[in-house]
Amino acid sequence: MKKIISVFLCAVMIFALAAPSYAANESENVPFVLVTGMNVLPLYKDGGTETSQKIWPMTGSSVASLAAKLVLPLTRLALTKDYAAFNKSVLPALCDTFDYMRCDENGDSVYDVSTPLFPESMAQYPELYTGEEKDEQGILNAACQKYGAENVYFLNYDWRLDPLEHADSLNDMIEYVKKDRGCDKVNLACCSMGGTVTMSYLYKYGSASVKNLLILSTAFQGVTAVGDMFGGELYVDKDSALRRVINLGKGDLKEFIFEALTYAIDKAGLADWVCDLANGLIEGMGDELYNGFLKEVFGTMPGIWDLVAAEDYENAKAYMLDSEKNALLIKRTDEYIYSVQTKAKDILDGAKQGGSNVYIVCQYNMQALPVSHNSALNNDLLIDTKFASGGAICADLGKTLGDGYVQAIDDSHNHLSPDGVIDASTCMYPENTWFIKDQAHVDYNVGETTDFIFTLADSEKQLTVFDNENYTQFMKYDYDENTLTAMTSSYVENPSAFETLVSVINYICPIIKSAIIKILDFIISEVL
Repeated sequence: MKKIISVFLCAVMIFALAAPSYAANESENVPFVLVTGMNVLPLYKDGGTETSQKIWPMTGSSVASLAAKLVLPLTRLALTKDYAAFNKSVLPALCDTFDYMRCDENGDSVYDVSTPLFPESMAQYPELYTGEEKDEQGILNAACQKYGAENVYFLNYDWRLDPLEHADSLNDMIEYVKKDRGCDKVNLACCSMGGTVTMSYLYKYGSASVKNLLILSTAFQGVTAVGDMFGGELYVDKDSALRRVINLGKGDLKEFIFEALTYAIDKAGLADWVCDLANGLIEGMGDELYNGFLKEVFGTMPGIWDLVAAEDYENAKAYMLDSEKNALLIKRTDEYIYSVQTKAKDILDGAKQGGSNVYIVCQYNMQALPVSHNSALNNDLLIDTKFASGGAICADLGKTLGDGYVQAIDDSHNHLSPDGVIDASTCMYPENTWFIKDQAHVDYNVGETTDFIFTLADSEKQLTVFDNENYTQFMKYDYDENTLTAMTSSYVENPSAFETLVSVINYICPIIKSAIIKILDFIISEVL
């Protein structure tokens, strides 16, 4: 009996010690699955064979080859202004360069194209993330450090193709992870285009296997630039193009240099000349630019089509596609736009009701691709803030919502950004949507930004923007320090170093001018 009691007491003690330990680490033991965005890893024709060839991103040799093909036609165009001859020589060269990227009229790849896949945990692929500090691979690096590489998984895919089909691959991965790690749920994060894949997964398979859902800088509601381009509107805006160049110089010193450079280029008239040249080419090439290139190469990629916002979709579809020739492609894109994108709120509501915690993180105060008249919309470099946030009201770049602005929906909480740029009250989930100012698209650098992501991923309950004073609804990112700073009601936007310099010069120059005039007046009147 003593032996039995001793064994029993030992068992109780072991359980008592083990149970709290398990509870404390329960969240961290949930596998972390990351769905990538577009262009993270290359596309290959005949991948894995002796004839394997990287087709995207473009190689240096392919860029040089294309440039060589364009020199003579551009020279002739400058002399003759004969756009018909220019189109005849240039468009075939462009199509040839991007030929292996093409999809057929149904949206299927014309050639055997693949991209690296990672069916096992990151423990098997350290070369993918080791040393990476930002973007998706940076998130993987930080996740592996926190959770262990054996608990981290990564879905890559051919971004040209149908996200509704990629959803099947994501489901296969999640089911494998659950079996591999002996768990019922995963923490699921998606970036950029990965938002279309993840929303397609939730639409087809539900959210029963998802504990925490992180929607990070995604295009789950579309991208204005894509809708504009597919709607036949191409225009290079000078101010937007200059802001885009400035945004490339992230960090105090780089930003100062890039601001000074763009200022000089603009004052010299070079920016006007370049933009006029580009817009002249677009206008001169006319419909042939679309018919002979854009429709042929990019116009049948379902992955790109699903980046078109619902509000622009029908116009773009009428402009780019043939209702008979592209009937199957249209059926695919219609399903995504009208069953996934426009139903995103219903899908995410279902996930919440099923017990998943839903988080949306986006960026603002960055310049979009300057390819249309809408390029002044607030952006993260690629995706409109209003779409990435699920419906925020955003002032245009460089502007505010105005003095005395009152948030559109009064829910008894303040959802106005301290800088007067964002009204988050109109978001799908104003209590669960965060905004990071001055951070570029998916630039979640290892450190405070990934710590923020993992705070969400580790949550046992639905967190709100008011739960953590370090991670307020509106934050500002500093590239030099790699820090996130909570923006509060006392936040004041400091001018950039270059803006300060220009202000000083503008202040001093009139004084110097006035002094010179007075000296000259004195010399003329008193001396001469």
